[in-house]
Amino acid sequence: MRSLYIIIIIQILFSSCSKYPHDVKKALVLSGENKSELVKVLDHYSQKTADSLKYRAACFLIGNLQWHSGRQISVPNQIWDGFLLEDSLSKTKIASPKDSVVDHYCYKYKQVEKKKHVKAYLQETVFNDTIKADLHTLTAEFLINTIDAAFEVRILPWNKHLTFGEFCEYILPYRFNNEPVFDVRHRLLQHFHHLMSLDSIGGNLFRAASALNRYILYFNWDWDDTSADLPDLGFYNILWWNHNKLICSHHVAFEGPILRAVGIPVTEIFTPKWRINNLGHSWIGMLNDDKNLVPFSAIYQNPGTIREEHRLETASKFYMKTFAAQSQTPYYLANTNEPIPEVFRTPCIKDVTGLLVKTSNVRLKISETPDARNLCYFCLFLYGEWRPIGWGMIDKKDNSVDFTNMPDGLVGMPCYFENNKMIPCGNLVRINSKGQYTLIAPTSEKITIHLTRKYPPKVGLKVFNDEVLGSTIEGSNNRRFSDPVKLFTLTDTLKPYFNDISFSNKNYYRYYRLTAPGYSLHFAELEFLTNRRGAGVSKATTLPVFHITDTIAQPAWKLNGTTIGIRKDSLAFDGNRLTYTFQKTLTIDFRKPEQVDRLRILPRNADNGISIGDRYQLFYWDNEWRACGEKTATYNFVQFENIPAETIYWLRNLTKGQEEQPFFYQNDKQVFVNNN
Repeated sequence: MRSLYIIIIIQILFSSCSKYPHDVKKALVLSGENKSELVKVLDHYSQKTADSLKYRAACFLIGNLQWHSGRQISVPNQIWDGFLLEDSLSKTKIASPKDSVVDHYCYKYKQVEKKKHVKAYLQETVFNDTIKADLHTLTAEFLINTIDAAFEVRILPWNKHLTFGEFCEYILPYRFNNEPVFDVRHRLLQHFHHLMSLDSIGGNLFRAASALNRYILYFNWDWDDTSADLPDLGFYNILWWNHNKLICSHHVAFEGPILRAVGIPVTEIFTPKWRINNLGHSWIGMLNDDKNLVPFSAIYQNPGTIREEHRLETASKFYMKTFAAQSQTPYYLANTNEPIPEVFRTPCIKDVTGLLVKTSNVRLKISETPDARNLCYFCLFLYGEWRPIGWGMIDKKDNSVDFTNMPDGLVGMPCYFENNKMIPCGNLVRINSKGQYTLIAPTSEKITIHLTRKYPPKVGLKVFNDEVLGSTIEGSNNRRFSDPVKLFTLTDTLKPYFNDISFSNKNYYRYYRLTAPGYSLHFAELEFLTNRRGAGVSKATTLPVFHITDTIAQPAWKLNGTTIGIRKDSLAFDGNRLTYTFQKTLTIDFRKPEQVDRLRILPRNADNGISIGDRYQLFYWDNEWRACGEKTATYNFVQFENIPAETIYWLRNLTKGQEEQPFFYQNDKQVFVNNN
């Protein structure tokens, strides 16, 4: 009789969920004590026929809650007032971009009062570092507010083109990754509702998103308090968005809610790795009127524009973070107990590479893998390890794997995942167009290799280098430069090593001033050269020698002065090639008039050339990395003889650094792999 009662109770429990879709039933069973909150949402929208779409939206959210989680953080109510104050300052700056009074007031607030407010907000914030599933934490009120606010903007002209499914993925969700979430959507909609009626926007998605980008850019343009321990506060990270602890995914997570609040359909697009960098990147992905995904970096880019360092061609593959689980992901495709690399351990990602760059599908032969494996990963060699950027199902009949949506030109190989490492299980290949590929292996020919770098020049650093074109140097014998004499304007792009800059100057000045046309000089090292020796003078850094036949420059002498001004910055004079000045203007005091007609400048760089005195080791690929020699650099190059040809090579600096990239050696030059 007792067993009969148990059966009846179980039937009653499950019958109470029988009216819901399967995924919602599962969610309710898994939700534990929070089940009543979720049922409230479903009951709320099941009363009226007019709410049928909202009911479907509620089922979509609840049915997928189990895949989403975040830290539980409670912020004080006055933090919204802090947002409103920042908002007013941003609008003032936009309206008066060149008003010195506005600049002074805003700067004073941000450097003094704002820091006090931020400290107060954080003192009253309640943190819980435990990451909890949304299934167990979200309230009925939060979910109902989210759904109602999303439907308020569903009728707007810039998202009328969306299907209901697209609405559920691009407008409805309340989170982008695992950031803390707050019930601010209604507030944001009311606050930015005016955008919809602005003539300058005209109902245009691109203009609306660009206007909000500009707004956020002004929101926090000069926050530089690196001493504060600022945690991830989701949307409220907008108060300190350029703090050095925040990365691109944080930026997406506070701009994204604003865009969704006003009905702009967006998601998060990410690349697991750049082609030559162990880091990834996140973009906001906007679905435009033509149903095309338009990626742009939050804050820094407007839709339709891409920063040089974030060009799509420099990424490996692209994935969209979805709210709904996707069946064709490693989460579902992996065998029971088959390990999955961390980046692919969620079912809520979708491969969208083919929507953004030219791709093809390729089938690669592999060696035998453990029987328990269903999946193989295409990997790039980055920073000394094979890193996964895409997956494919193993065909065990002919030991092959199909990789889909692979960008042209990638150099990599198939691997399987075991003990938190990628294990090579195939040939090294270069993917060509139309599903073709080229095997990479050494020949019997032997060559001499002359090397000047271990890693290619970075595109982002080139951008900074371009920004200093037009910088000027002036001389004066007056500390305030009331009578400045312009001596030189920089018109040639600096190379990523020490450059000699000569100009005509027959006069003597105590003060010299360098001014950038943009916001920073981006100089890593700066030396003022003189022909005299004696007090206040020391030996200048020698210029690089890239070949034994180069003429070695005669020793030069540099003047030693001190920086002066409101914002002193000695980073361009600290002898560290990896630090650089943040200042727009550098003013140097030599204590007495000096004649300077030559500068030695090292632009902002990553110090990835060959450094004199460092120890280097060369490897070549022949089914594994094979060592073929070590050299200590005497000049700014190293040379290795009797090396197998037609493969790829890897130069390691055994003394310092971690950025190293394999390369081909073609026409007596290094050609770094995957460096688009």
